Amino acid sequence: MAGCGKNGGFALVVVILVMLLASFLASNLIMNVRAELKITEKYRQRAVGRLLAEGGISLALFRLKENNPNLEYDELLDGSRFLKGYPYETVLPNGKIKYYAVAESGKINLNSRSNKVDLLREFLQYHGLEPDEVNIVIDSLQDWRDNDDLYRLDGAELDYYQELDRPYIPRNGNLEDPGEFFLIRGTESLRGLFDPYEVFTTNNRTVHQININTLTPEILDFLTSGQKELQEEYYEQLKLGDGRITKATLQGIIGESHATLQTYFKDVSPTTTGLFSITAYGYEGDYSVTPETTEEQEWSDEFAEGEEITPYRPGAKVRVVVEITNKGKGIRYLSWKEQHV
Repeated sequence: MAGCGKNGGFALVVVILVMLLASFLASNLIMNVRAELKITEKYRQRAVGRLLAEGGISLALFRLKENNPNLEYDELLDGSRFLKGYPYETVLPNGKIKYYAVAESGKINLNSRSNKVDLLREFLQYHGLEPDEVNIVIDSLQDWRDNDDLYRLDGAELDYYQELDRPYIPRNGNLEDPGEFFLIRGTESLRGLFDPYEVFTTNNRTVHQININTLTPEILDFLTSGQKELQEEYYEQLKLGDGRITKATLQGIIGESHATLQTYFKDVSPTTTGLFSITAYGYEGDYSVTPETTEEQEWSDEFAEGEEITPYRPGAKVRVVVEITNKGKGIRYLSWKEQHV
């Protein structure tokens, strides 16, 4: 009986250990399944977001090609003239789209051969560079573009880039992509502060002055020193001017802070042809109602202040550069970039 008691106690211990092991394996399996479901859901949301963003591209293209601003549009559009650079938003049953389109002429041309660099200089200072740091970027940009190995006073040539931890060769020619800007000496501290594709253009077919009727949100933020009320006034003046404002009107909005930049502004008539950059965001989910906020929820700051707050969901961002020709009848894609947001 004593032996039986010992064997029974040992068997009980074994049963308990087996049950614990089974519980551990079951818990681990449940956690893995939950993790896989969450990952799958994220992928699904991103996939839907990408499709919504592509829809935003199509909406922007449709509106860029419109010839009659008085047409009656459906609920996806607001029926008014399409303003270049204005962030439009559309809520669908399965998600939200945010998109805007600008002419490439509304950006700073990095390949401009003008000796006047006040525009780029003020933009760099707006993002926190000191005057001596700005000189390094300006001179290094010009050294990047020229085809010799002669240093400007604060510039950089091949030997500088070859001595970096991860060396590379400067182009020694015109920049071919706005993203090249962050390869240039002195731009390291600017990374992440702005999107180069929303600020710069490298297309030599665009004018070297900025078309003030088609400013990107990044450029408008710079010119208004980040003041939302001035940005709203700019869009309101565009609406009143049927998509066009004068240099005097813009100067009245931004004040004397950028008075020296008048020579870099150009007010041209709105056009439906030329080179355009379109940026669209897509987010899956029901954005038709405003949920109650809780401390446990993570909130998105992607949209402008004052807009409906919605729970953060992984989405997608699509940016394209297109050429529209023949009064809007022809479209040629020059660039297509996608990323998760």
